[in-house]
Amino acid sequence: VSADMLNLKSLNKTRTIKICVGDKVEGKYWPFVRRERMLKPSSICIADKNAPPKIWSTVCDIAAASRGVSLPVLPDQLALCTTSVEIAPGRRLNFPFSLPFLATCMLRVISRPEDSHCGKLDASCEDACMVVAKFYCLYRNMSAEQLLDRCRSSIETSGAHLPSDLIRVPFFCPDVTPKLPDDLVDIIQDAISLQSNIESSKARGDDTRVLDIESRLRKALMLHQQLLDGLTAKEEESKTSFIAQLSKHVQSLENLELAPPRMVATEGSNDPAFIKIVSIDVDTPSL
Repeated sequence: VSADMLNLKSLNKTRTIKICVGDKVEGKYWPFVRRERMLKPSSICIADKNAPPKIWSTVCDIAAASRGVSLPVLPDQLALCTTSVEIAPGRRLNFPFSLPFLATCMLRVISRPEDSHCGKLDASCEDACMVVAKFYCLYRNMSAEQLLDRCRSSIETSGAHLPSDLIRVPFFCPDVTPKLPDDLVDIIQDAISLQSNIESSKARGDDTRVLDIESRLRKALMLHQQLLDGLTAKEEESKTSFIAQLSKHVQSLENLELAPPRMVATEGSNDPAFIKIVSIDVDTPSL
């Protein structure tokens, strides 16, 4: 769900809510987010952009500099699960997201009407599915457990004590087991293999090969569109869940901000007293 489609009016009445949509930002995105955070540190800033592992330190730095907390938003456990893909004979790579999740993301991208997306990632993009595969490959060599551990560590580093786990948005229906037909699995693995080989060789991929895989992907995805659509949770359910969880985290942080200073009991009394720091200046010659 794109952040600019959310109704956030009921989320918080005291803080400004700033939505930074990646495809609408001119220039470099994360420096823009940093400037927005520094201008109003008390705001709730929703960074509507894919954030691969290499950018996590930057996100944490922005949060620390603006005295904020970085809070990752991830899909449910049916989408976020360790997946092993054979990219060459005898060579496999782990990814933290499932193939049904990747297939559904590809389908949603090519289902966008031509020239409807501000980032030009829609049906008019000739290699749209392969672009999504490229995003997927940014998380290679990482299990779902490692991704979750690193996300939790980023929050703990900021010193925040949140009321529950990370925000986990429903992606698949809870009563289904996402499973893809063999033909769709094969072509998606071919796409991942091609993208991985392109990245490992640090060279531009063969356009003919890329477009061939793209064509096969689109045909397979459209063939199984009804199946994929039946696996996913309703958009309104995902929106409601996201807003409810974010509101809970914000309220938790506000309670921490409003908490009174730490108190200790004074000697000989059962009544608590606020801690006071006292300094005494003493002239050296008088000692």
